[in-house]
Amino acid sequence: MTEILRAWVGPLVDARVIAAVVAGGGQVVPDISSANAIVWVGHESTTPQDMRRFLTDSIEWVQLDSAGVDDWIDAEIIDSTRMWTSAKSAYADDVAEQAVAFVLAAARQLPASARRTSWGAPEGRRLRGATVTIVGGHGAIGTSVAKLLEPFGVRVVLVGRTPPANCRFDSVPPSQLHDALGSTDYLVICAPLTSQTQGWIGVDALNSLPNDAWVINVGRGAIIDTKALVGALDAGTIGGACLDVTEPEPLDDQHPLWGRDNVLITPHVANPWSQHFEPLAQVVQQNVTKFVSGQDLVGQINCQRGY
Repeated sequence: MTEILRAWVGPLVDARVIAAVVAGGGQVVPDISSANAIVWVGHESTTPQDMRRFLTDSIEWVQLDSAGVDDWIDAEIIDSTRMWTSAKSAYADDVAEQAVAFVLAAARQLPASARRTSWGAPEGRRLRGATVTIVGGHGAIGTSVAKLLEPFGVRVVLVGRTPPANCRFDSVPPSQLHDALGSTDYLVICAPLTSQTQGWIGVDALNSLPNDAWVINVGRGAIIDTKALVGALDAGTIGGACLDVTEPEPLDDQHPLWGRDNVLITPHVANPWSQHFEPLAQVVQQNVTKFVSGQDLVGQINCQRGY
């Protein structure tokens, strides 16, 4: 059965996203009153509350442009009267590249080297043979990180609810995270922020890591207890941290995470906005095609799980 899709794209307009709707078999309409779907393109220029006025009774499906949906769930925008999908698979490869770059930077002590003003720096260590534990390892970002790390000869441990089919990496459920941390050299966090994952990496988790282990976060800042992280860095009970996301965000200029030789911070740019639209358009086209042919959409949001 073929469904008719009339999508309103906005509030920002991008030709690639519009072309994706058409290529998928849908129509782009200029007025929300004639739409039965919304392809939301807002980024940081909008908030979830800005969508309320567009959610008419005729809207059957909303495609968000973000991978994380915690802000949308917290704002109680996402409802059960229509289908909601995120772009969580769109940016996985970009974010995974940042995570692997962080792992390499940590292994080779690049944060300390970048701050040097004279010859000489702490020696790094080879990555081959190390253990990388990925929290959120069964998601799109986590599996992409694991695949990118394979050529480096590391042992990968995925932490998640259900292992992917034919998974070739070691996998443990969240209840066994602390057991896995004892042999972890690099802890990579790429899980969504939910009520279960908020503050998950706190004092107990950090104390479970070896003293030279690095914590890498490309997921959501609030998954790490920031106070506990600063405490571990001060005490020298972890090797360091590489963070693309923080809590709070942005960090105040005087925050104690800044200025450390063993901390590298980037301002939430693992998914660069300048390269945002191409992968988003691919997901939009895929979902429009599925919508018009009556198939299940990718990236469906489950409010009970929080992602």
